[in-house]
Amino acid sequence: MVRRFTDDIRAAREEIRECTTCFNLSDDTVYDMLTGIFENIDTIKASHNAADKNIYLEAGVSDLQLPLHPGAAAFWSEKGYTQGD
Repeated sequence: MVRRFTDDIRAAREEIRECTTCFNLSDDTVYDMLTGIFENIDTIKASHNAADKNIYLEAGVSDLQLPLHPGAAAFWSEKGYTQGD
């Protein structure tokens, strides 16, 4: 059961990353989505301990091989991260 939840958290992290490279979403939609996630990250992490290890701000730009969506790039830039950090 724990493995399933851990896999779910990892899948959620990957979905966040996919949305931040999907260019058919508006800049505002992607920016707002990321803002909502990371403004509520404590609640998300409190929901399962695997989230604490797998969902974090730096993960959005680290080791990402695809170009960032402009809305995602703006979000992370405001937080002090750029792709390749």
